[in-house]
Amino acid sequence: MSVRKTKHHTYQVDIYDVNGKKISKRFKIKSDAVAFETKSKNEKRENKLVNSKLKTADVPFKQTLEEFMNSKLALRGKTVSKYKNFIKQFILFLEGQGLKYISEFTPDHATLLLQELIKQRTIPESGRTLVPKPKTVNGFLAVIKSFFNEEVVKGHIVKSPMLHIKNLKVQKAKPEFYTEAEIKLFFEKEINDAYRLAFQGLLYTGMRIEELANIHWSDVDFEKKLIKVARKAGFNPKTDNSERAIPIAEPLYKELYKLQKKKKSKTYVFASVEGKQIRERTLLGVCKRIAKAAGITSRAFLHKFRHTFATHLVINRVPLERVQKLLGHSSINETLIYAHLIPDDMHDDVSVLDKLF
Repeated sequence: MSVRKTKHHTYQVDIYDVNGKKISKRFKIKSDAVAFETKSKNEKRENKLVNSKLKTADVPFKQTLEEFMNSKLALRGKTVSKYKNFIKQFILFLEGQGLKYISEFTPDHATLLLQELIKQRTIPESGRTLVPKPKTVNGFLAVIKSFFNEEVVKGHIVKSPMLHIKNLKVQKAKPEFYTEAEIKLFFEKEINDAYRLAFQGLLYTGMRIEELANIHWSDVDFEKKLIKVARKAGFNPKTDNSERAIPIAEPLYKELYKLQKKKKSKTYVFASVEGKQIRERTLLGVCKRIAKAAGITSRAFLHKFRHTFATHLVINRVPLERVQKLLGHSSINETLIYAHLIPDDMHDDVSVLDKLF
């Protein structure tokens, strides 16, 4: 035994650490000396198992979560914010469970995490009950699953403790869109030229607002009548498929052609009133005010123009595969939310067979 009583009535521990260095420490209480000895022996045992590749080394969550977050900083601003928020929530859960190392997180903890995510909460001040949305919960789970999958690749853990966790079922709502009557009412209202162009850009291209806000004049090909959505400094498209060339509809082409001779901004095509990069919050506020003034009673929001673009293409028999490319969807599954709009009358489709023989 390495714990011995000294003539000074203390207890001395003589032991070699994981690096083979001799350590001598004295304690007033024997139990403290024994605890130190046990801890040192356990560290040596753990180190031996790791060196023999019989066990992976314990890695702190703080270190790996920081590395994981740093690897996501090149993503879009909104996506980065979501990652930060989800990781912050995950850290609070880990602290509540007293978990410091990755190896401590078990499948049981994963189950408990899911239970916490789907738990309804009541706001004391208002008495209102908050019910977590399945889509939000699934987004959180996707981030944490991705984190543990990366830790498996790094060799920090053997397998992910999240393997048995399934996504919640999401009821996909049919996309809202502006009717032809609503579009007419909207654009009949008096709108500042800069904002009018931005709304026309959203309607005629189906671009996401962050894509529209980052279109430079160099992205517009007037000869081929194309607008290119491309990665550039300060802007990362949502996916690789989001980088695309969109044909410019004639009404929008005419406005852009006139504007190029008297640009508000040397850089941005769809600029603000001041000639600066247009801001989503500002444009959304304008959108809601115009819709209200126009007597539009349905919800008014910017992404609705994108749905309107896709909806009217599908209604007019543009194939879903083409709509997918125009929208920059990474999968046809995303575009299938518009499938219910495909006209039922297919006589024209089968009429191509009339002259077969």
